[in-house]
Parts: sequence; structure tokens; C-alpha cells
Amino acid sequence: YYCPSGWARFSLKVCDDTDFERTFADWGYLYHGTNSKHVGSILASGFRASHALCFCGPDDSAVYMSPSIEYSGHPRYGCIEYNPET
Repeated sequence: YYCPSGWARFSLKVCDDTDFERTFADWGYLYHGTNSKHVGSILASGFRASHALCFCGPDDSAVYMSPSIEYSGHPRYGCIEYNPET
């Protein structure tokens, strides 16, 4: 896992560590760029899939993720916000 300087990492506990290692041992990391105003609803309700976007068919839906933190951090997907408390 790579966290760029000045960025914050948010993690979710989805199960106990032993169960996590057994279930997700062969999974890779994926990133989803978003604005901070959307984080609360994502944590409360999960991702809401978009429908019929550029890489989806007319009846398909998807949540866009990337293995690249740089790509997900592009200003199109999320913006840098200054937090005076840090």
C-alpha cells in the first residue's frame, strides 16, 4: 500500500484479521477517487453504481475503481482539501 505525502488513509474493518487474510489474501488494492462530501454516504450505504456510462452497456452499471492511486487522485475524481486541524 502506498499513501502519498499529505494524503489521508481511511480503512474499514470488514471482518476479523484472520478471516480477512483467509478471504482476501489474493486480492489486490483498488482505489476510488471521490470528494470528501461523498465519503459519509459511501460508508453508510456503500457505493451507488452508475448506469450506462462510457464503459457500460445501456443496461449495465458499474463503480469505477483503479489500481492506480495517482489516477484515482486526479482532480476529475476528487479534490484536495485543506484541513487547518492537521
